[in-house]
Amino acid sequence: MDGIGADFGMGDLDLAPIVWSSDSLIVVVIDRDGIVRQANSTFLRLAGRDPRGDSLRSFVGDGQAEAFGDWLSRAGDGWRTRAWGLLPDADLLPLDLRCSVRRDANSGSVLLVGEPLRTDDVAAALLDVNETLVVEHRRLDRERERLGREARQDALTGVGNRRAFDAWLTHRAARSRTDGVFSLVMLDIDHFKALNDRYGHPAGDGVLRWLGGILQATARRGDVVARYGGEEFVAVLADADVAGATWWAGRLRRAIAEDRPAGIDVDVTVSMGVATWQAGDSGADVVARADKALYAAKRAGRDRIVTDGVPSIPPDEAPSDLPDPIWQSSAIGLAVVEEGVIRQANDALLRLVDGVVGMAVGNLVLPAQAPALVQLVRDAGSGWTRVTLAIARGKDEAADDHVVWAKRYRGVVELLLEPAIREGATVAATLLALVDELIDGQRELQRRSKALERALAGQMTAERLNARFEELLPGCPRCGRIRQERSGVVHWLPVPAYLDAAEAAVMDLCEACLTSRVRP
Repeated sequence: MDGIGADFGMGDLDLAPIVWSSDSLIVVVIDRDGIVRQANSTFLRLAGRDPRGDSLRSFVGDGQAEAFGDWLSRAGDGWRTRAWGLLPDADLLPLDLRCSVRRDANSGSVLLVGEPLRTDDVAAALLDVNETLVVEHRRLDRERERLGREARQDALTGVGNRRAFDAWLTHRAARSRTDGVFSLVMLDIDHFKALNDRYGHPAGDGVLRWLGGILQATARRGDVVARYGGEEFVAVLADADVAGATWWAGRLRRAIAEDRPAGIDVDVTVSMGVATWQAGDSGADVVARADKALYAAKRAGRDRIVTDGVPSIPPDEAPSDLPDPIWQSSAIGLAVVEEGVIRQANDALLRLVDGVVGMAVGNLVLPAQAPALVQLVRDAGSGWTRVTLAIARGKDEAADDHVVWAKRYRGVVELLLEPAIREGATVAATLLALVDELIDGQRELQRRSKALERALAGQMTAERLNARFEELLPGCPRCGRIRQERSGVVHWLPVPAYLDAAEAAVMDLCEACLTSRVRP
């Protein structure tokens, strides 16, 4: 006990003798290595042996030794307190103690004072430990989420990285037989090296971040967008066939054309290649076809979309005999169709329908009208033929009626689409006439329904009267009274208003009429 009070700050209050001799407190002095150098009689009694020379960790309950040693090693010149289980009994059940430790700055020795916990103290200590564990678990969850996000996310652009894309594509290709078709869109920023050389790498990084933001804003639920490498990006479109993927690529191209990254005074364009999963394809097969289509777009002049299996026709080489004013019209859409696929479209049609180039011609109209348009294209001859159809502006937009003209020219079919103003008015008038007919028919049905209800009501009334007549015996045709017999007693009742002369003709005379011998 000598020196304990002075070394550990208990001498001023002269508490050292009291604490050391206490029957309820355990007191232990440990050196820098955690070896017990001194212990009071209470510790000796509970330990059942002399602990000096042994590590204090050997007196800690099972499963707590490592954590206890770590806590003990962080003891400083101020008191630290925590509940621990020490001095296990014969059944290896430790004694729950509130342990306080403090390190002497000069010698490095540590003083431990332990007090048995009451039941409520144990509960409070467990709650404290539980709260600490909850906080730590939440911190670990956040850290795990952050690490997982960093492992899947491209640090510069915020979209998925190559590792995440490869893993998702492998999984999706393996499940395509059950999950359905998907498509891949690969895109590359045109002349990106020239942008870097002219504006510097920080501006180039800004362009990459800008494109990553547009990709994330354009992606649908279930789609995956990622940076494939350098200035090349990729999008995996769930449940999208060739037409749907080409439509999405056209929508992305329009979003890029309508915006411009900060610090760049030129328009940024992209080239895109589209490929769709086919039965038996692996993920690498789809990537190879999309990559091939992408480089075809670059070779064809960049700033365009090429769909795997659909050749691209540059605007200046497209066959057409229509004059420039028609091509440049802002109200009339024009398309060139070859083998059932739209190869070229003017600006008016591009504004009307996103991603129309490369689209199957039947997808230009509502699904129910697709066979009619396909038939119009198939039967097109050297003269113009026409039909009125509803053009599908987009997946989430309303359709507009258009007069669609078709003519075959040099192996392709030209489609000219003009808003159907008059046809729309005719349709509206026809619909109004149909509504009027429906209203008149409804009124006639209501009239007939009421007549039927009255007839049914009259029939039920007649049935009730007939049942009443069956109860009545023949009455007197002279005075109109009716003879009714109940329980052997004869009653003469006034004739009701509903009896007519024919019914009265078959009735016998009443007693009064017989007495007066008045005969009808």
